[in-house]
Amino acid sequence: MSIKEAVCYDPKHDVVRGFEDYAHLGRSRYIANHACVLMARGLTANWKQPFGFVFSSAVNDVLLKQLILIAIPELEQIGLCIKAVICDQGSNNMAVTKSLGISSATPYFIHNGTQYFVIYDPPHLIKSIRNNLHKSGLKCGASEVSWKYVEAFYDHDCKLPVRMAPKLTDKHIRLPPVCCLTCEAGYLGDEPQCCSRHIYHGCTMCTAL
Repeated sequence: MSIKEAVCYDPKHDVVRGFEDYAHLGRSRYIANHACVLMARGLTANWKQPFGFVFSSAVNDVLLKQLILIAIPELEQIGLCIKAVICDQGSNNMAVTKSLGISSATPYFIHNGTQYFVIYDPPHLIKSIRNNLHKSGLKCGASEVSWKYVEAFYDHDCKLPVRMAPKLTDKHIRLPPVCCLTCEAGYLGDEPQCCSRHIYHGCTMCTAL
């Protein structure tokens, strides 16, 4: 997450705070403008807890991989059973997964003799599907799935006195040349499944008419 650039002196520890700081991996002379936060959460219990952070300008894939491999045994030492690492599909994260040997055939890596799966964050997967559909479309056998059909439905829906997909807005349909990487843009409103169902039934109705 972004943070304000600032430096201050910590008299208790006799150190100037505000520079890039990767804990025992070292500091740099550059002022940090981001905080990279590591968080643990339960698989079967509803809890989550940030447990570590570093200040940086941008954490590269080499440092990020080191942080992950350091964090896993630290969490296991306090009794947690780590099953998976979850991340979005940002370029640094993808570089880390590649260096760990992650693929569709082997969606896991081995560290200290233990297997850990890598899972991509569902909101970002929805965003990636949308981006690929917008850019290239999809082929389903002899049929084509194209973003132009979504746009045509939206244009028709906006003219109706009672809309079939009222949660859809221009920001969901009129995408910029380079699609936004935020989670918000990956959703079709607050409920992707609900909106997708509305679009499907709306397009089916328009086709029938």
